[in-house]
Amino acid sequence: MMETLSKWAMLGGASYLQGMCLYGLFAVDLPARSGDPKAVQKALAHYRTRKEGISYKIVPVFCGLLVTGIFANLALHRDLSSLGVLGVAFASMMNNGKVVDAVNSLATSKEKEEQVLPQVLKGHAIDVFGLSAIFLGVFLGERTR
Repeated sequence: MMETLSKWAMLGGASYLQGMCLYGLFAVDLPARSGDPKAVQKALAHYRTRKEGISYKIVPVFCGLLVTGIFANLALHRDLSSLGVLGVAFASMMNNGKVVDAVNSLATSKEKEEQVLPQVLKGHAIDVFGLSAIFLGVFLGERTR
């Protein structure tokens, strides 16, 4: 029972966060990278107002689910895949802090706008790979047990 709950907590948290990163990457970041002024303004507006939407407000719930699932899985199995998932999650958390700091700097300075969007694009791309590695670790762990 606990095994199933920890797995679904990890997968539920990672799925929502992966969806948010993919949306940010494909709907906001990549179009802005094209250099189209409308796309750049849309991206800047999106990141400046992101805290107003419910989808952003519930991110901490899914982060909590993911972290709880990872630690529960580590406590239950104590294997290499569980440690790998923990390591990838920690690296992804550190990367996310950089993305959030970059986006928050938009509110304080308009001079950094050109520098922030590439940082956010890079951060979202790293998070997509990190969350994919978490999925891979969960499924590889299942196959080796």
